[in-house]
Amino acid sequence: MDILRDPRAAADRGSLARARGLLLRADAAIDEGDELRPDIYNALAGTYEREFELTREPAVLHDAVEYARRAVLLADGTDTDVFARSTLAHILTVRFTWTRNVADVKEAADVLRPVEQVTGIPDRERAALLVTLGITLQTLFAETSENADIDRARSVLLEAVRLTRGDLVAGRFQTTLGNTLCIRYEAYGDVDDLHAAVGHCRDAVEHARRPEFAEHIPPAESARYLANLGQALALRFDRLAGLGDLEDAIAAFREAGTRTPDPSDAAQMLGNLALALVMRHRHLGSLEDLDQAVACARFSAAYGPSGDLSEARRLNTLASALLLRHGHTGRSLDIDAAVDVQVDALRATNASAPERLRWLNDLGVALVTRYEAWRNPADLDSAIRFLRDCLGPADRSPLRAGRLSNLSKALTHRAELTGSQADARGAVRAARLAVAADRSEPGASDPSPAAARHLHNLGIALAARGVVTGDEEDDDEAASVLDQVAGIRTASFQLRARSSRLVGRLVGERDWRVTADALERATGLLASVANRRISRASRQAHLAQFDGMASDGAAAALNLGEAERALGILEQGRGVLLAQTLETRGEVDALREHDAALADEFERLSALLDADTAGATTYPTGADRPEAETALALRSGWADQWEALLERVRTTVPGHARFLLPPHVEELTPATDGPLVLVNVSQYRCDALVLTERGVEVVPLPLLNPATVSEYVRALAEETAPGRDPEDFLTGMLEWLWRAVAKPVLDRVALHLGERRRMWWLPTGPLSLLPLHAAGLRAGEDGRFPASVHDTVVSSYAPTVRSLLHHRRRHRHRRSPSAGDALVVTMDRGEGTRGVSLAQEERASVERVLGAGTTALTNERATARRVLAALPQFGQAHLACHGLTDLKDPSNSCLLLHDGSLKVRDIVALDLPAARLAFLSACSTASPGPSLTNEAIHVSSSFHLAGYPHVIGTLWPVADGPCLEVTEGVYTAARDLPPAEALHRAVTALRAVYVDSPSVWAAHIHIGV
Repeated sequence: MDILRDPRAAADRGSLARARGLLLRADAAIDEGDELRPDIYNALAGTYEREFELTREPAVLHDAVEYARRAVLLADGTDTDVFARSTLAHILTVRFTWTRNVADVKEAADVLRPVEQVTGIPDRERAALLVTLGITLQTLFAETSENADIDRARSVLLEAVRLTRGDLVAGRFQTTLGNTLCIRYEAYGDVDDLHAAVGHCRDAVEHARRPEFAEHIPPAESARYLANLGQALALRFDRLAGLGDLEDAIAAFREAGTRTPDPSDAAQMLGNLALALVMRHRHLGSLEDLDQAVACARFSAAYGPSGDLSEARRLNTLASALLLRHGHTGRSLDIDAAVDVQVDALRATNASAPERLRWLNDLGVALVTRYEAWRNPADLDSAIRFLRDCLGPADRSPLRAGRLSNLSKALTHRAELTGSQADARGAVRAARLAVAADRSEPGASDPSPAAARHLHNLGIALAARGVVTGDEEDDDEAASVLDQVAGIRTASFQLRARSSRLVGRLVGERDWRVTADALERATGLLASVANRRISRASRQAHLAQFDGMASDGAAAALNLGEAERALGILEQGRGVLLAQTLETRGEVDALREHDAALADEFERLSALLDADTAGATTYPTGADRPEAETALALRSGWADQWEALLERVRTTVPGHARFLLPPHVEELTPATDGPLVLVNVSQYRCDALVLTERGVEVVPLPLLNPATVSEYVRALAEETAPGRDPEDFLTGMLEWLWRAVAKPVLDRVALHLGERRRMWWLPTGPLSLLPLHAAGLRAGEDGRFPASVHDTVVSSYAPTVRSLLHHRRRHRHRRSPSAGDALVVTMDRGEGTRGVSLAQEERASVERVLGAGTTALTNERATARRVLAALPQFGQAHLACHGLTDLKDPSNSCLLLHDGSLKVRDIVALDLPAARLAFLSACSTASPGPSLTNEAIHVSSSFHLAGYPHVIGTLWPVADGPCLEVTEGVYTAARDLPPAEALHRAVTALRAVYVDSPSVWAAHIHIGV
């Protein structure tokens, strides 16, 4: 019978019972000392093991162990001795995975000890025995943490690999050795073990791809080789932060998932992929990585095998992904689901399993995160209890440092909540132990990313203790620790920037030099925080965390009397996304003069990276798997090419060593067109930096402060809502702006105004939502304004100095628009709009002024696709429709068209070198919303970024009638005047009619040159 030779061939218990009966009769029929008896007992043990596989009844395994033990006892000293030992060790190990009884795995290791000295058998068979011993020792080490066991496992596996070089089974043994070396690295922290592990795992993968072996290695086995390579690479990334390792790990996990025919194996592979995507999110900050990680982890949890430890691991992975996504999106469903799933992972884990401590730790972390969201003290108390349960004086786990760091964070929160000095001291003590327990080499110049996180938590704990106890020495030490984190190259850019910002906050006015240095360094990291490897949405989310930081850095520099440095900080820390687009479009023109092919390739890659390529992740349904190749993988590949090309340009093209680097401060000095006024609002001080051809001049603004600005911004949104009468409020606000900002500035810039009286406002933060151009004292009874910005200068706005100078350079020789060189888009009906009653009259007015050749897209013809296709064909664009501002994601702010919306993210992808004027006759097109104010992301700025040197937009909704009057006035005046001066003239006429209605005449602004 086949079952007698291989009990695994049995498909049911009946077949096994019949085979077992035959074996027992054979045992009864032979003499007591017959040499066949060990073989019979081995076969009997095999039938019981197979029955266990079919029934999962632990008692059956006990019978298997007993027969295997008898076989070893009888086979001692015979030719079948080593094979009987191998069978017993295997069954003991299987029983251990279910009972977690360490005695089983210890017995298995003892049983196998003699196999190291076995000789006289084929190399492949001896190697297989050594691998069984190595795996058993590896399992024993996981339970006892005895380093001698993992050392011995490494030794025997090295010998197994040596014995099978060039053999079909070589890959199997190499990947096993790679796994063991990863475990040994976690025990000793020796990076050489990591390098060797990656090497052996790569060899296994390449072995399986060799033509002579590929068809003989099952897909599931080659998938396991890829998965093990992915794990080794991910572990090396976690230590050395080499992004190439992580990208290769993700690729290996993806390929492993596609090669695995079994859904439960595929679920395990996708669980590994989810963990790697979480790691990449931690390093780069891609929100799309998190979405895909959750999708993969959900699939893994749903379709993997249940009832064993792997189920708990998959649930734990899902909980981790949900937890991180909640941290970035604030989704309440994610945080509650993360806690629930983590509880399920604990329930699925045997009480004696070492992994249980890991799940307890992760549940504690989930509860801390939920406390941060909902502020329920009960969550915090439970978290601290669980986190303490993970720790003990004998704990030598490589995860100990992370557990201590997590406990420190929880205790810090409770100390802040209750003022408990005991918790504050406990938090610092746990954080110090975490730093000491980290496995990074002492004095290493590049500590691991985990070590950086532990140091960061120590800094936070020290700062919290300083608040609770009032001890300034804690603040000083916290600043020192966080300053160290900011300089760790292997830490994520986000962590480094956050740490440096915290240094500035901790030190503050106690030492302006330290504060300025820290905030300048943090500001310099923002371009890396918002790197091109991640989508625009992810970049926005990260930059939002640092909104206002550049203003504080500039204020600190001003307190040192360093005005030019303040300007540099503001330019580096504001308009980061805008700069990424403008720098590629501006400097590529100069590159093209040296190497047209390089310029073309640079433009191609830049366009791919600037576009919003982060497609939505489809969550698995039924048995469907997530797509292996996504926009994330494409973006990563484009980023690699872009960075390599950037380095090539800087090192090989003459005169391009600073290609795409921020300009020096002296390069920001404007031409003589008129002064540029940066109005900086900070908690430390408020000032205007006036830029002229003579340099930077500082105008202190003592009446300006962040709290008042924020209050006016809040009230402005309420007062300009439909159905409100905002005139008294707006009049009062304009008077305050005059006294706090405009008058001190105009008094100083009077000498710098040219004949055209042009001036550019560059407000920072929430001040960019307020109408500085309209500031002034209320009109008298005679309708005259005693003092106002409008009567003194012609105002324009610009997001940053760099953007303004870019457009001046690029459009200096642009031709004037000809008749018919205008696109007019109007909507007075359509799905999703409430109509613009005078839109068609506005279209007729524009056509009357600009000429009969004007091209119009109206109502049904005004689709987003058609408008986007038409814009590059015209120098001027006039859009009369409704605008919407998305307060959560300003890149989704849009103009409403017939088939939906024309979004900011669509417009910024355009590059229109022939564009001249965009007139946006729509509601609130120049309002960025309350978040990301320093990025100037709104509809008007998107047209400016796309290439229009002149953009006219509005700060709040305006009635259709006055909009038509402004339109006619601008286009009539524009026959003789530049757009900014044409708008100024049109508003002057409008103001004369609506003297007491600033909501009518103060809304329109000019952005650009």
